[in-house]
Amino acid sequence: MLAASPWFFTHYGAEVSYSKNWVFPADLLWYNRWTEILKLAPQYVEIITWNDYGESHYIGPLLSPHYDDGNSKWVNDMPHNGWLEMARPFIAAYKTGSKSVSDYIKSDQIIYWYRPTLKSARCDSTDNTMEPVNDSTGNYFQGLPNGAEAVSDAVFIVALLTEAGTIQVSSGSNSQTFAGQRGANAWAVDMGVGKQTFSIVRGDSTVLSGTSLKDISGDCICGIYNFNAYVGTLPAGDHDALQSPDAFQGFTSGLSPGICQPTPSLGTAPVVGTEPSGTAREITSTQVAPEVTTTSSSSSSATLNAPVATTLSSSSTSQASATTTYAQTTTVPDAGGSSKTVTALSQLFPTNCIQPGQVWAGPAALDPPARSLPNGLHYKYTIHAMKAGKSFLLKKPSASNAEEAPKFFYSSL
Repeated sequence: MLAASPWFFTHYGAEVSYSKNWVFPADLLWYNRWTEILKLAPQYVEIITWNDYGESHYIGPLLSPHYDDGNSKWVNDMPHNGWLEMARPFIAAYKTGSKSVSDYIKSDQIIYWYRPTLKSARCDSTDNTMEPVNDSTGNYFQGLPNGAEAVSDAVFIVALLTEAGTIQVSSGSNSQTFAGQRGANAWAVDMGVGKQTFSIVRGDSTVLSGTSLKDISGDCICGIYNFNAYVGTLPAGDHDALQSPDAFQGFTSGLSPGICQPTPSLGTAPVVGTEPSGTAREITSTQVAPEVTTTSSSSSSATLNAPVATTLSSSSTSQASATTTYAQTTTVPDAGGSSKTVTALSQLFPTNCIQPGQVWAGPAALDPPARSLPNGLHYKYTIHAMKAGKSFLLKKPSASNAEEAPKFFYSSL
């Protein structure tokens, strides 16, 4: 098994009992890891993770219903689902055993990511990690996150191209041009304060062009050291924002009073492109994920978005695509033999866990099923899914003990 993870940053202060504050250098890790996956062709790939917002390596949408333990301070306005878009052709190539992603790129696309501020910004007067805590784990560092000196002040760009083209990138006053080849290409540009713009040009025609919704700042956004990544795409993806009130529950805890509001601030922006015929077109990112109405066990209604993910085993017979579908809730038997309604929201507290005996199977026609399980059931139901030839998303831990682990990785099924 080979693991793929895009980022790692966590910034909890004295407002929680598990205070921790560090960042790992990642830069183009997500792109490099997928390139290695195609080269090495491991039997399994584990993506870490779908929804761990607190450690900033989530690839699922912000609008996924969840409760907040304070991570919204560095997660708000920081979508990551562009990383899932980047992985889409790599996943398709991996599933067929291909060493090249080129044949699986169906349209031109740019995926880009960067931190929202320069690492030279100093936030000590307002940051949430300035108070001393009982640091028995050694994970807590006051102020600037441990590891900050190792990260690059750069904008990272991946261009997925159906044919060769010129990539133009401007980060503030820094502008660079790259010659992109058919397939997947990756570069880095020095971060500049201000607007971030990207375009694909072929000959005299601009194929795609747009400006990110997130500027780079020289100041401390919300008064904290935020080393999370903002991930954007061209064409722009669906609007993705944390959902009030649950996803902002811990937002103000630890922040200086009145310094920041617990609300999404990114809008949607048009992206200007050109059709092959030369006719100008406008691509917008105003679509919103479909809503589903769920009913809780107390019969009260709630409207929320319920994402269900899919991936990935090279031995699976189905073609996995890195997409999000939307499932209704379902009624399932509980451990006591009676039935209960399982809702998306009840499963996503605190991190995709539900009570033992509950399985959210989703609609009967949905493939793969949406299963949200306690850690102790990951091994059991992963084996069931593989035996059934289903695609699935496995969140850590894959096994619970030394007895399960070798059975999992070396099982003949």
